[in-house]
Amino acid sequence: MNKPELKGEVWVIDDEELLVEMTASMLRNRWPGLKLRCFTDSRKAWAALQRRQPDLVITGSQMPAASGEEIVTGLRKMEARCEILVVSGYAPARVWVRRHRGVKFLAKPFTERQLARAAGALLRRGRR
Repeated sequence: MNKPELKGEVWVIDDEELLVEMTASMLRNRWPGLKLRCFTDSRKAWAALQRRQPDLVITGSQMPAASGEEIVTGLRKMEARCEILVVSGYAPARVWVRRHRGVKFLAKPFTERQLARAAGALLRRGRR
């Protein structure tokens, strides 16, 4: 199947190293032209986000240092223009994600196709 190419910069943030690696691998497999940066420490990710933002942030919700909600709230306060996808197996995360306009939610576990659909839509939306 011919996959349309997407370009852009995507940062993946989660305290679960395996999930970060899997997510990055799925994105790289789907769109080899993406620039990916991975974080397993949400404090380091937040420090980097304060300096610059990628086209898309994919973040977990429950992380020990800075939660996904803290990252989303901080980006919104900064008026960052990056798209945001929250991935979580934690059901209450759906509730707080709804409070943040434009932020999308993807339930764990997810397939490459589900990730590609969600991330692709956000990357395309960010280019408008």
